[in-house]
Amino acid sequence: MLLTAQKNNRFATIFAAAVILTASFDIFLAFDVAGFTVRAAQILAIGLYVPALWNAFKERKIALPHGWKPLLVCLAALFAATFHSQWYVKNIAYDIWLLSLVAIVWAFTQLFSDPDSAKRLFRIYLIVFDLMAVLGIVQFLLAFFRIGEFFLTQYLVYWSIPRVNGFMYEPSYYATYMIMGWAVCASLLKEEKARLCGVPIKASFLLISVGVILSSSRMVYGCMVLWGGYYGLTWLADVFRARKLSAAAIKKLLWQGSVWVIALMYWIFVTIFGVPTPPPGGNQIGGLPEKDSVSDIMFQGLGADGNSANVDERTTAWKYTFGVFAKSPLLGCGLGAVTDEARLAAEPESNPLGSGNVLLELLAAGGIAAGVAAVAYVLSLLRPGWQQRRSADDSAAVVRALGFGLIGILVLLMWNATILRVYLWVHIAVLSMWMGVYQRQWSETK
Repeated sequence: MLLTAQKNNRFATIFAAAVILTASFDIFLAFDVAGFTVRAAQILAIGLYVPALWNAFKERKIALPHGWKPLLVCLAALFAATFHSQWYVKNIAYDIWLLSLVAIVWAFTQLFSDPDSAKRLFRIYLIVFDLMAVLGIVQFLLAFFRIGEFFLTQYLVYWSIPRVNGFMYEPSYYATYMIMGWAVCASLLKEEKARLCGVPIKASFLLISVGVILSSSRMVYGCMVLWGGYYGLTWLADVFRARKLSAAAIKKLLWQGSVWVIALMYWIFVTIFGVPTPPPGGNQIGGLPEKDSVSDIMFQGLGADGNSANVDERTTAWKYTFGVFAKSPLLGCGLGAVTDEARLAAEPESNPLGSGNVLLELLAAGGIAAGVAAVAYVLSLLRPGWQQRRSADDSAAVVRALGFGLIGILVLLMWNATILRVYLWVHIAVLSMWMGVYQRQWSETK
């Protein structure tokens, strides 16, 4: 019996690692099924559902993930709106898609409830971010030296400075994914967890920082600025509390500030080499044309140079998505119909960014109940880490770090929706798994 349990656990761990590894794959190992893109992670997750169901049957206990009540309300509101629009077939498909992602959260919680398995998966989780950062760096170097455009979709400047996107549709998606790993490492460094669960956090922080910066995503830069402000204030508070500026405090500040050194070096690099020189017969892929300065590149589309295209696109998406919500604030139109309803209302204008905001997307899809329940669910995931913010326990530190990762991606999803991103729910799954372990440990020592 013990041997069987160990085999099942090993089987589940392999599939969980595979899901974590492939969570960010959008244009690699993705398959078209009846007009919908099915990712490898969604297929591999089936290998988690079977042992999770067997575990629940064997133990005669279903391990409900933390915050399951508001999550259930949110799902119920979204599913109830399924037939409240003409795109009910698409709504059903999106409902199934969402349910499969939520099932990953439950499977992680059901299967990995002991500290050893949780540490193992957390280690794998951070290592995958390291691997994706290495992929981004390789992608950058191959394109810069004109060796090849390995899954590359955009240039910052045509032919000279690539924007890395990993295996994702575009650089902003890659950056949205990577910010979770970056925030986790930044938080653990703040709490002086230089090596946790066998992972060298300092090395991971530097490596992931390089990958994030090479994406050239201004939204992610904004998140890093917000973190820098938060860390700076807490650092000053600690210094004033201790009434001295210690060498350890300076060292901590330097490690957090290293990301800005990397960013500065990168933009100096862009200044020097950001001149388009297209190779003969080369194929032009997405990117910005030649600009007169780095500031032209950095602020393109933000309105600083008289061109506010990016801002206008997003505000237009928000306007029409809010209009969809206002049309049916109680019932919503269903998750699969939000973009179509907004685009229909926007004609003859275009709405290329879909809903443009994850909260507006939920409000439009499931009404007020879905939006309020989603906010309550997020707060329930963040509250335990905040309540135990002064605890030096490693488990509590991991919960807080994963909470910062969740905050990071949700901030970005306010500008670039959708709720159906696999890596968002994988992150929530890892957080819920650790939440269960942490709360059990805390209750035992209370």
